[in-house]
Amino acid sequence: MICVSYTKSCPWHSDGNNETCTELNDRISAFLSNRKELRIIKKYIDRKNSVTAISGFVDMVDDGLEQKYECIIVTGFNQFANSCTAARHYIL
Repeated sequence: MICVSYTKSCPWHSDGNNETCTELNDRISAFLSNRKELRIIKKYIDRKNSVTAISGFVDMVDDGLEQKYECIIVTGFNQFANSCTAARHYIL
């Protein structure tokens, strides 16, 4: 399956999850190490220095609309949005 990954870091969040994009990508790599049927073709990254920094997310959505991949790998729904409902909206 052709996959992409999406990670973002938000250093100002107080939810206790302040992992860097590098750490998040390492977690994704570990997850994929035993799943040879999944192939990452691109990594989209947003290093959120400001609340409005979403260029990686926009590029991922644009490529998805062009059907360049079949699956998005993330470390959690909080990578997409603040709630499961909002994340579902973006994924659809």
